[in-house]
Amino acid sequence: MVQSAKWYAIHRCRFPKLRGEMMKASNKDIRRTIFRNKKRFCSILIITALGVMMLSGLKAACDDLRYSADQFYDEQQVFDIQVVSTMGLNEDDLAALRKANGIERAEGVYRETVYTSVNGSSQNMDVQTLGGQLNTPYLLKGRLPENEKEIAVSKTYADDSEKTIGDTIQFHEPSQIRSTYTISAIVQDPSDLNNKDGAASFRSISASRYVCFIREDGISFPAYTAAYVQVKGSRDMASYSQEYEALIKRAKKTLEQDVKQQQEDRRYDELVEQMKLAAYAVDPQAAAHVDTSSIQHPKWYIQDRSSLSSYSNIESDAASIEAVGTAFPIVFFTVAILIALTTITRMVEEERLLIGTYKALGFRNIEIMKKYLLYAGSACLLGGIIGDIGGFLLLPKFVFRIFQTLYLIPNYSLQFDAWYGIGGIALFTGGILVAVWIAVHEELKHMPVVLMRPKAPRTGARVLLERIRPLWRNLTFLNKVTARNLFRYKKRMLMTVFGIMGCSALVLCAMAINDSVSALIPRQYEHIYRYDLMVMTDEAHVYQSLSKNDEVSECMALLVDNATIKSSGNKEERVQLMVFSKQADVASYLSLEDLNGDPVTLEEGDVYVTQNASQVLDFSVKDTIRVQNSDLKEERVKVTGIVQNYLGNTIYMSENTYEKLFGSYEDNAVLANYKGKVSELQKDRYVQKLEERDDVLSVVSTSSMQNAFETSFSLITSVVYLILAMAAALAFVVLFTLSTTNISERVRELATIKVLGFYDKEVHSYVNKETLLLTLLGILVGLPAGTILAQSLTYVLNMPSIHFAVTIRPISYLYTVLLSFGFAVVVNLITNRVLNHIDMVESLKSME
Repeated sequence: MVQSAKWYAIHRCRFPKLRGEMMKASNKDIRRTIFRNKKRFCSILIITALGVMMLSGLKAACDDLRYSADQFYDEQQVFDIQVVSTMGLNEDDLAALRKANGIERAEGVYRETVYTSVNGSSQNMDVQTLGGQLNTPYLLKGRLPENEKEIAVSKTYADDSEKTIGDTIQFHEPSQIRSTYTISAIVQDPSDLNNKDGAASFRSISASRYVCFIREDGISFPAYTAAYVQVKGSRDMASYSQEYEALIKRAKKTLEQDVKQQQEDRRYDELVEQMKLAAYAVDPQAAAHVDTSSIQHPKWYIQDRSSLSSYSNIESDAASIEAVGTAFPIVFFTVAILIALTTITRMVEEERLLIGTYKALGFRNIEIMKKYLLYAGSACLLGGIIGDIGGFLLLPKFVFRIFQTLYLIPNYSLQFDAWYGIGGIALFTGGILVAVWIAVHEELKHMPVVLMRPKAPRTGARVLLERIRPLWRNLTFLNKVTARNLFRYKKRMLMTVFGIMGCSALVLCAMAINDSVSALIPRQYEHIYRYDLMVMTDEAHVYQSLSKNDEVSECMALLVDNATIKSSGNKEERVQLMVFSKQADVASYLSLEDLNGDPVTLEEGDVYVTQNASQVLDFSVKDTIRVQNSDLKEERVKVTGIVQNYLGNTIYMSENTYEKLFGSYEDNAVLANYKGKVSELQKDRYVQKLEERDDVLSVVSTSSMQNAFETSFSLITSVVYLILAMAAALAFVVLFTLSTTNISERVRELATIKVLGFYDKEVHSYVNKETLLLTLLGILVGLPAGTILAQSLTYVLNMPSIHFAVTIRPISYLYTVLLSFGFAVVVNLITNRVLNHIDMVESLKSME
């Protein structure tokens, strides 16, 4: 027996030179196999490259976003902890913070909201003093203020007002600062990276669109409004890491236990003493009987960076995209294994004679298998390298285009995560090599004499359709052949159906994203927001003026404020607070509906919160949350209901409820509706006329917000195109592998029917019919799978202040079917050329 142990011993010990020549020939055969099977090699390479790119690229883009933000925070020395007090802070408070364990630096800052004119309209602006080293503004142009007459303004203000370095800015009736300043710099606020003119504009619930910075010297103020604190060792950690969060959590706990209560009591004693001294100056005898009950006890609020909306938004957006990066590669990984299994199985069947010859010459199984492992492994490694290049360089740059519409991070840095990059390649390579081993191992069990003869045809068996007699009898001969071929090769059918299912699911998912964003606009700006204008004012007569205006059909006064809601898990979300008077007809201006779509009525004691806030903070109806208004007064309220809302977060309550919680109610806004149909030009002119009034602080037009959202979210088209491209690539690889394998396996059969007189078009139909039927089956499975994927994807993509309601139009299903079939037709057109060039004489030669 040629493969006995004795023969092996002689072969390996007495003929080493012959053994070396045989191995050289084997290695040459491996190289030639790659060139002879380039199409199959490329199929494995492409599917691996796509999978690795999706796996590493989306993860890399999110890591790059976090890293870029962290670099910016470190360079600008953004605070780790912010301390705010209801009674302000003084130098004694700062000294106590600096002495606390684990605190490296503490600096005081004074803020004031003032009003200035921007293109003829009055706008509010936050003025903030420059501290020492913390929260340094990012310099875009010019230099930071060097004396008390200079000011640094934000780029948003510079763009809107068309002012530049050297121009002056004037404030109306400031309380503690100068009235006129000279612009010395255009900067970016380091604590707010949200792009107020981009896709994140709806997230901004700040009362001020503009911010500026002045020097502390030259002005006098009673107390600091906040203190910035830097924790020791925080700059050595990544901002969004668990280590950083643990460090800040310990520091906050230290301040709450060692500093907070003591300084609150000390500040309260100071206020009491000041009141007594003031009373003593008037009446020394009455000083001992001063009523100090009216003095509120100071309260400290210790906040970390999560109180900054842009900081929280970055982490939420990155986590959402990472979820997508985990889901999509699963489809590509599964298809890659099926493609490798199909491809290598066919290669082994074609090379049975060669494998038998190798075994007869004494090659061990592992040496024979090495050829196929190297073939598939080299395709995986090359595809993985290409995938990593695309994943760490190209895809992040594409995603950065989206991030730049959301955040004002000056510099985006590309980082390479070696472990993740190598891990993606190892995952796909390992999975495919296991599939190769399974495919080859079965053939290597046979003896050389069996392998050197043609493989016996499979035993005929009835397919499922044959058992349905009426249907089977009415099929033509060629259709019966097609049906038998479909059910005969189950692995190939599974690969095709699963691949087209993934393709259809991705296409439908892309359509669903586009439909959901398109449907969101009318739902928010036409159904929920029924008002046309929101006018902010501090003058009561503005409401009377608008109600008598000929261009306004109706208007309603209300209170609008900024607030923060906090859940039991210490999570918090900044929201808009809207308070309606007793006589208000809310339904004419806002559509308040619960999650079932039923309208709700705002009664006394009711508190309604929008659904996105409830999801982010994880609370539901009848839960108790804490609400903090802009004056830092915090109260506990029970949630009456959750109402629908898609952009931004709002908490609604009645006038009586507000007065019980926070004190006196005073209107500061007016909602108004136009009379009749008004053109966009007329709307712009009326808004401009309102903004020019001195008694109007700002005007928000619903149509302008809608147009801005449509413009900023046009970037969703890029996401749709990306997903469609990935779906097309997946379909092409799967269908091309199926078609080429099908043709190579049945080349004698196809040559036979050509000899029998079939025209080229008839041969095309004979083969392509199977591809189209499997494509149809994959689409039928892919449509429900795509619906589920779209629902899951839009759920994980729900970002702070935005809620995606999954919407799929009926026509999107039609587009999905047409595109999936279109991919199949294109592949058929390519493989038809192979069918046209089948050599009938060579193909019909005997296999013996």
